[in-house]
Amino acid sequence: MLHIWDAIEADFLRDYHIVLMEQIDTISWRLFLVLLNNLSPYGAVATQIRAANEKNDVSNTTEEEDERAANQFFSSVLSM
Repeated sequence: MLHIWDAIEADFLRDYHIVLMEQIDTISWRLFLVLLNNLSPYGAVATQIRAANEKNDVSNTTEEEDERAANQFFSSVLSM
C-alpha cells in the first residue's frame, strides 16, 4: 500500500475533502478502511492498479477483471 500512498492521499482529498496526513491520527482504522474501499473507480488508486495490471502484461482487461484486481488490492490492505 505504501507504494501508492500518494494516490491514496490524492483520492481522499478529491473524494472526501480529507487531507489524510492531517487526519490520519484522528480517524479510526475501520473508518480509514471503509473510505479506502469506497474510493472512486476512476481515481488515482484505481488508475495505479490498472497501470500495474498493464505492466504485468494484463492487456485488454475487462471491467470485471479491473474490479477483481481492485478487490485483491483492498483485501491485502484489510489483512494488514
